[in-house]
Formats: sequence, structure tokens, C-alpha cells
Amino acid sequence: MSSPRILYVGHDLALLKHLQAELRDCRIVRTTSASLAHTLIESINYSLLLFDEELPDTTGSELAKFACSLADGQCAPFIIIKQPSDFELLVRAIWHSLAG
Repeated sequence: MSSPRILYVGHDLALLKHLQAELRDCRIVRTTSASLAHTLIESINYSLLLFDEELPDTTGSELAKFACSLADGQCAPFIIIKQPSDFELLVRAIWHSLAG
């Protein structure tokens, strides 16, 4: 079985490091660019999409709409992060979405 892939589109390096430490069995890809995120979403199947709510060139909601528009009704689960203050709660939510 291959490792779950997570795409994180956001700026929080502390969150990224926490995810990498807690989700060692997952492949985590990060970008801050909407155009690169579009390319990655189009070309790779992810187990979970994780978006910051606000980005310099787009929003998490716009990226989620884009991802779901490509998926023929089979959109990967996504989480839009407003302001993570509890990384452990976020990791539990991610594990739940990957297990479900």
C-alpha cells in the first residue's frame, strides 16, 4: 500500500514541520503558489488537500472549487485552515479524514 499523499497550500512552516513529524507515513507536498497548486492538483492524486484560508493569489475555497471541478464528483477530501492554533486537533482531523 502506498503512503497517503497530502498537498498543503499555505505559509505556516511551523504547521508543516508538525505535520511532517506527526504524519511520518504520509508524503506531504507544500507550495504557496496557486498556479503550482493547480498543476499539482491536476497531475497527482492526493489523499487530502490542505489549504490556508487566505493566500496571496487565491483562497482556500477557490482551490477547493478547482479541485472538485476536475474530479467528476470524486473530489479528494479537503480542509481549509483559518488560523491553526491547535496543531494536534488538526492532525487528528487529518487522520480521521484519511481513515474514513
